[in-house]
Amino acid sequence: MSQGILNAREVKHLYQKCCTACEVAIGDAAALGQFVITINSNIRPFNMEIKKGIDEVDGKQHYGLVNLAETAISRLASDYSANEMELFKKMIDVIVHSDHGSVSSIDVLNLTDQLDKKMTKDAAEDLMDQMQKQKWIKQNNGEIVLSVRTLVELDQYLRETYEELLLLCNICKQICLQGDKCDNCDTKFHLCCAARYFRGKHTPKCPGCQRSWPHSIPDTTVQQNTSPAKQTNDTTVHQNTLREKRSNGTTHTVPDAVPDAVPDAIMDAVPDAQPRRRSTRSTRSGQSS
Repeated sequence: MSQGILNAREVKHLYQKCCTACEVAIGDAAALGQFVITINSNIRPFNMEIKKGIDEVDGKQHYGLVNLAETAISRLASDYSANEMELFKKMIDVIVHSDHGSVSSIDVLNLTDQLDKKMTKDAAEDLMDQMQKQKWIKQNNGEIVLSVRTLVELDQYLRETYEELLLLCNICKQICLQGDKCDNCDTKFHLCCAARYFRGKHTPKCPGCQRSWPHSIPDTTVQQNTSPAKQTNDTTVHQNTLREKRSNGTTHTVPDAVPDAVPDAIMDAVPDAQPRRRSTRSTRSGQSS
């Protein structure tokens, strides 16, 4: 988990590597789910836990190793200077207060004028590039959003700092910065969650107030599996590895490869990044940096 956050496909590949290294047969998706449960039961005494979060851009689930004993914001302080952390917090503040859950890179550069200690625009650009490489933010066409790693690891910080401002997705119950909100109440959906919830409903209504849903229903389908050729190649590689082990005196069955996507029903055992439910949203008020 040194990469900070892994998507379902990467989790599957890591699981396959573990099975190969330990010379045990690769199980199905249920076995993978149990594998994660076993890991969590063994690392919780050390205040560690694998948690899952949703990528607000593509709707794919990711899994990260979270330290329960300290907040990620305090760990970031050891990787970034106080000045860089101040800019990052201001960036988060603008994103949370925005209606669309993003901030332009130009606006972030302008935030350097509000820092206690001067930072050049070039230094700010370098910081944004570094934070993207480390998967804390995502940049696309000049817009910056918080990555799934930030939403998972900084979940507690975000909820405590913006308790009266943040809304949770009505479906996945995770922080929803990018999505559609009802015009009449505080019900909000990630686009991928809205597509799933309203699928097949001819007259979509808000589940909170029962008024007509004011937004068009997203036609989003997250690609859960790779192509059959890719899956076949993965299986072949693993089978060849196991055959080499059998030639050295080790024998066991070669099962089918685990699907790239981990079914929600299986991975529900992995805790979401949500320590508690927030109170009802009140009027927007400025948050201290």
